[in-house]
Amino acid sequence: MRILHLVHQYLPEQLGGVELYTWWLTQALRMRGWETSIFVPFHTAHTYPAFEQPPTLYFGYVNGKAPSTSRRFVATFSSPGLHTAFERVLDEIQPTIVHVQHLMGMPVSIFDSLRARGIPYVITLHDYWWVCANAQLLTNYDHTICDGPRAYLNCGRCVAARLGSSLAQVAIPAFALTAAARNHLLRNVLLGAELLLAPTTFVKQWYETRGIPAEKIQILVPGVEPPREFLKTSTNKRSVVRFLYLGALAPQKGVHVVLEAFRRLEGDAELWVAGHSAHDQAYEETLRALATPRVRFLGTLNREHVWQTLSEVDVVLVPSLWYETYCFVAHEAFAAGRPVIASNLGVLAERVDHEVNGLLVEPGNIEAWREAMQRVVDDPTLLVRLREGIPSLKTIDEHAEEIIQVYTRLVSSVTSS
Repeated sequence: MRILHLVHQYLPEQLGGVELYTWWLTQALRMRGWETSIFVPFHTAHTYPAFEQPPTLYFGYVNGKAPSTSRRFVATFSSPGLHTAFERVLDEIQPTIVHVQHLMGMPVSIFDSLRARGIPYVITLHDYWWVCANAQLLTNYDHTICDGPRAYLNCGRCVAARLGSSLAQVAIPAFALTAAARNHLLRNVLLGAELLLAPTTFVKQWYETRGIPAEKIQILVPGVEPPREFLKTSTNKRSVVRFLYLGALAPQKGVHVVLEAFRRLEGDAELWVAGHSAHDQAYEETLRALATPRVRFLGTLNREHVWQTLSEVDVVLVPSLWYETYCFVAHEAFAAGRPVIASNLGVLAERVDHEVNGLLVEPGNIEAWREAMQRVVDDPTLLVRLREGIPSLKTIDEHAEEIIQVYTRLVSSVTSS
């Protein structure tokens, strides 16, 4: 069986959850002898020194400049160059099935090509992009969580706010119509898939409330596991408690919340901050201004250093202000034997069991975050109890076997129909 994965961006330039998941899955499939390729619409790199045994990669465009947000948005409606490039890839590898990891920056017309060739496709719902062009359900105009389109006028407001021009406010009705047209196209893509895969119950239910049939969506939790040489350490032999934030340095991630909370913390504690802010240098400067001498900024970590860092800390913080869809960081923390303090919001409330393997805190509430962190500093037995409550996790290999079963079932169903 030949599998073609579609993803909007890829390693090593982008190190987000979708990109890492695509790499893990394709690696696992290749180890099982499956022919696996990846199509990326835009890319600027040609070498992958940090990632062994890369799958075959195909690019729509290769240049030295990342596409703008507006260019990615417009591509959904039409991108003849990308469509032609995708057709060439189909001709070359003749995939048995296509797995869409993310479609941002690619035209919906590629699904006309799949239908014409009788190639089935499955989509993993990694975020909310299929309904929200921002992908994260956070508004551009007041930075609050959005429940989805309301006659698309709120979507128009988001576009106007992103453009940042007072003249754009006049065009909100036109932007709303464009957003509605976009979502109509993408809804047809979702409904045309053989199956939609949701990483969590929260994501499945969210899409169901937006009109996607429940029988169309299957929950398939991703796998995670540390490197074979990684050893969990269960006791803190230091007097200082180390907290870790790991992820993008972006406002919606709530990093400023934990930095503000940490400023008020009493006792022996350190806060390590690992991540990058490629798109918002001003925010990183704000974070550094909030930092006390007990805060360390580690920069971007490669995969080896991620696990090494997890072995050196006591608690992982996930202060998100938006609806995560899975949160690989929280699961990697559990795989490393580290409790998680997370926002009591969406998927995080589903994955973190309060007072069992972590603590849930009101999102954005600085004092509530301080109190949760203070509990860990003041009560050493709390960490011990939370570590003992960490559940066993599905491995990447186990997840890959589930994905293979999905592919096999869908291809068999299409072939016999």
